[in-house]
Amino acid sequence: MKNLILCIHNHQPVGNFKEVFLKAIYHSYLPFLEELLNFPTVKVSLHTSGCLYEFMEDNNINDYFDIIKTLLGRKQIEIVSGGIFEPLLFLLPDEDKVEAIKKMNSYIQNKFNFSPKGIWLTERVWEPHLAKSINQAGIEYTLIDDYAFRKAGLAEKDLFFYYITEEEGYTLKVFPILKKLRYLIPYHDPSEIIDFLENAPEESAIFTYGDDGEKFGLWPGTYDHVYKQGWLKKFLKTLSAHPEYQTLLLEEAATLIPPKGRIYLSPSSYEEMEEWALSPEDNLLFRKRKEKVEESEKYSLRGGFFRQFMVKYPEANKMHKRMLFAESRVNKKDDSAYKHYLRSQCNCAYWHGIFGGLYLPHLREAIYQEFILADKSEGRTTGWTIQDFDKDGRDEMIFSNHRYILFFHKCGGRVLEWDDLRWNKNLTNVMTRYKEAYHLEMIQGNINLQDDNSTKTIHDGLTIKDRSVLDHLHFDSYTKECFLDHFLDSIENLRNSVPDLSLYTVKACGGNSLSLESSQGLKKKYEIKDNQVFVQLEVPGISNFYTCELNLSLSENGFSKNLSGSEISYNQDGFSLFIKSDNIESVYFEPLYSISNSESGIEKIYQGMTIYLVFPLKRNTPNKINILWES
Repeated sequence: MKNLILCIHNHQPVGNFKEVFLKAIYHSYLPFLEELLNFPTVKVSLHTSGCLYEFMEDNNINDYFDIIKTLLGRKQIEIVSGGIFEPLLFLLPDEDKVEAIKKMNSYIQNKFNFSPKGIWLTERVWEPHLAKSINQAGIEYTLIDDYAFRKAGLAEKDLFFYYITEEEGYTLKVFPILKKLRYLIPYHDPSEIIDFLENAPEESAIFTYGDDGEKFGLWPGTYDHVYKQGWLKKFLKTLSAHPEYQTLLLEEAATLIPPKGRIYLSPSSYEEMEEWALSPEDNLLFRKRKEKVEESEKYSLRGGFFRQFMVKYPEANKMHKRMLFAESRVNKKDDSAYKHYLRSQCNCAYWHGIFGGLYLPHLREAIYQEFILADKSEGRTTGWTIQDFDKDGRDEMIFSNHRYILFFHKCGGRVLEWDDLRWNKNLTNVMTRYKEAYHLEMIQGNINLQDDNSTKTIHDGLTIKDRSVLDHLHFDSYTKECFLDHFLDSIENLRNSVPDLSLYTVKACGGNSLSLESSQGLKKKYEIKDNQVFVQLEVPGISNFYTCELNLSLSENGFSKNLSGSEISYNQDGFSLFIKSDNIESVYFEPLYSISNSESGIEKIYQGMTIYLVFPLKRNTPNKINILWES
């Protein structure tokens, strides 16, 4: 008897569009469970994220809950827990790791009268210290990709079991998710899956499959393939017709079958994730090297480490550190504020791979909104906070009042983040245009210019949805932030200019103002009032022009400027903004478009607006420049 475990992970992120939630539910999650009802001998371990549960409750989508209860009554499914709003557990403070799981456990117990013993690891990212926190939350087992086990030295024949690991004596059972099954299901004929099971070593005990529910109807081409063309029905019927390959719940396997042995796994995720964490050049090189080595040797190669996303993308690091900043200020006894904080942990906006993730403005905006709503709880700190916010070894200056929270960095005297508490919005939430591995492939011509509508995995090459994206393939040499200082001898050099990011000296910080000075003699003073920020500049005459660069996460169509160019206004969706200054030579607007890969192809995404305020300078004398921001 060989045992097959089928674990399905259903999730949509905080901030995703309502139509995406609905399409996922009605094209993937519900049809899968409805089909499963027809095959009572097939068992499935099911994980649903708290984000998805919350959406269905808020929109009175009860069918999903009803089917789960029916399947539970048949003992045909078990519910697998997780962090309540699908966080990357290893990025959370230890207390929050445990609390996020316990809140999910509690929800499942109250909603379904079921006590979960297993957990779905978000993005299947593992770090060894997690064993302790997961155990402390009352969980006994989880699933980790077989890639981690192979890197630990296990041969393929050793993957058809499960193992036990520990941290400080806190144990956790770990099941290897088989990559072979992930790529067979649902893209290959069910007979090939049976062949795989038959050809495995005789002593094999467990075959573990775990992957996204979106593969069953939401990913391109899969709805027709899985449902209209009947793949899922055929698969479930095939399993029902082969009782020698029984499906087991994770809970049953963990109870009935002893672990193969003890194991210690290094930080890991699925292979593709580790490739995405690499630099673009290393990504391509790593894949080429893997193609040239024998299967048994490729696990000696190492991909990237998930935390490298916070080095690769400063925006991801700022978001994570903003979450930790919110944690230090949130009133956890305020249920509403604490829920906003927990929602801010939803992982999808913190990284980028084949999906948009960090590149999707609406996901980042939703996370920042949760930070701000959590921060607005009663009793929050106002005035100045001095701390190393972004963990780069230098203290940042953070100012809070009833209207704004501003994060200032000494390098360049720039603004890292500007939160408007009235609008629950980070005004500087833009995305720098980074070079990606798929951009290099586009440049090399490794692309499809049209979709052949065949059913493929999302890893099968690149498809460009719109040829015009090639005209917007630009890469920035610095992070796009706010109040960046440029010195130019010619305006023609503006778009090739790099701002002064040297370490500025803090001259004064207190009350409602901050004064800094650069090594070149530029003096910059910020004064923050109720709905205004006044920037006073004394600029040395060391070039012909000074340019102040602003990067704002506001709509492309809301900006305008008056004829003299001294005032810029923005008005869209009820939000108004005015930027005023005298002596402006010219103002340039540059929309920021990233070229992002997604499950449906490469597309152009608007990220925000760059505004260059250009001022003429008198040589060899200080130049006074004032900029008023009013919103």
